[in-house]
Parts: sequence; C-alpha cells; structure tokens
Amino acid sequence: MVNTMKNSPNKTTENFLFYSSLLLLSLLTTYNFSNYIYFYLNVGNLNVDSLRNCSFMIFSPSLISNIANYEISSFVQDIYVIPEFKNIHCLGKISNITYIDSTSITAAIYTNSKFINHLIALYNFSFIFLHYFRNFFSTKKFLFLLIQFNTVVFISYFNSLNISSFSLLIMSFVIIYLFKYEN
Repeated sequence: MVNTMKNSPNKTTENFLFYSSLLLLSLLTTYNFSNYIYFYLNVGNLNVDSLRNCSFMIFSPSLISNIANYEISSFVQDIYVIPEFKNIHCLGKISNITYIDSTSITAAIYTNSKFINHLIALYNFSFIFLHYFRNFFSTKKFLFLLIQFNTVVFISYFNSLNISSFSLLIMSFVIIYLFKYEN
C-alpha cells in the first residue's frame, strides 16, 4: 500500500512550520551569541555609536557581572514595544554604556515583560493547539520546538521574565502532561 501522507498538504505545512521555526530560533540564537562575543572581545574599545544604541547582548541573570576584566553594573529599563516596533530589536540588549573608570562600566538592559509574556503565551499555546487539536507535528518535533523556543527566550530575555512568564511556561507543560496522561 502506498503511503499518501508523505506528500499531503498537511505534512508539507507541518514540515514548513517545523523547519522555519527551527531556522528562526537558530538565527536568533546565533545573532545574540555573536553580539555577546563581539562585546566580550571589544569591551575595552567600543565606538561612540555602539555605546548609545542597543547593539550588544549580555547573558547574565545577575545585574553585576565581570566581562574581560571589566565589572559591568547594569540596571533594568523598560521600553515600549507597541507602537514602537523597532524596539523589539532592543529587548534583552544593553545600551547607554558608560565607562566609570578603567575597570567599571554601567549599562541599561532593555526589557518589556508584557511583550515577552505575550510571546511565550502565543507561541506555546498555538503549538499546543496545532499539535493536539489539528494533529500537526509529531510529539518529538513538537516537544523539540517547544523546549528550544523556551530555552532561547529564557537565555536571551532573562531580565524580562517575571512570575507570569514562569507560570506560562509551567502551565504549558502541565497542559501537555494532562493531554498525554489524563485521557
């Protein structure tokens, strides 16, 4: 018997969504880590333009961190994302870098908890809906995308997370558990 599911539109759409999501998350992760590496290597001699715009990532849950013999004291600053959509690029990044002395730097980390919470809810619950109600994605692909997305958000936008963010993450996995074991 011939397998007709292999070339069906549903399978093609599933593969497109899986690989495009995988590609976007991989590009975001690569971009953020390359910004961090550039910042780490050039923290001593940054140009004036890069000191003012949100050009660099910093991966630290602590607001005081050490990078290349510099002590960076950072503070969280909320920015609006809607209607200024260009500020999405600045989320999780540092800006307004000021050299205090030869070993100390202050910087602002841009955050927006509401936007990150909406992003987590939209992504997690839309993929839960697609998987359980529309039979998109095999369980392995579904869990891989969900875990990868939440890991990227957790690492890249740590300072934007709050108790609601963690509640959404836990709620997503509780829903998955209930669908799987509570039939």
